[in-house]
Amino acid sequence: MDKKTNIISIVLSIFIVIVAVMLSCVIRNNMKKKIMVKTSMLGSFEKETSKELKDIIYENQKLVVCIEVETSEGKFIGSGFLYNDKGDIVTNAHVVQENSSVKVKMSDTTTYSGVVIGKSNTTDVALIRVEKLKGKKPMRVDKSKKYEIGDEIIALGSPLGLQNSATTGIISGVDRDFNIENYQYKGMYQISAPISEGNSGGPL
Repeated sequence: MDKKTNIISIVLSIFIVIVAVMLSCVIRNNMKKKIMVKTSMLGSFEKETSKELKDIIYENQKLVVCIEVETSEGKFIGSGFLYNDKGDIVTNAHVVQENSSVKVKMSDTTTYSGVVIGKSNTTDVALIRVEKLKGKKPMRVDKSKKYEIGDEIIALGSPLGLQNSATTGIISGVDRDFNIENYQYKGMYQISAPISEGNSGGPL
């Protein structure tokens, strides 16, 4: 991997732009804040009681996956999360690159073969289908709230291939727009949580 590619990967990880947090897991402004029952295009959210930070991490980590991609230049690592009950996993397009098949490793180290069924050439988002995960309850997501500077976040993923990693921070900037190669990023959140190459594709 050349210097330019390293820089691009680091910048992408810093902004961790997986679907602009539209498809992020339910992370509250205040980790002890109660959530009301709401409905969005993605379905209804169940009513919850207050939860500690460690409970939120525990519940969501098992639905975050490590994605392994083999290329002529070697093996690359990224992250993703189970989006629906069809076995579909959301990740970044730059993680899967031009590959049509990848390996998906669950939190318990079980590994499955996945097929890339969708990838944007302009928005850094891709969809991987793992047939053996069909019927499994997906991660709950929240696209109904606009987050603000200072709101607390958790980044889940596999930085440097270290699966089941979680880092915390805050929203440190909002409405960031930038382009990297062919990918366009609009209205992004900037975060302060420490992340590294391999976090790309993981949820906030």
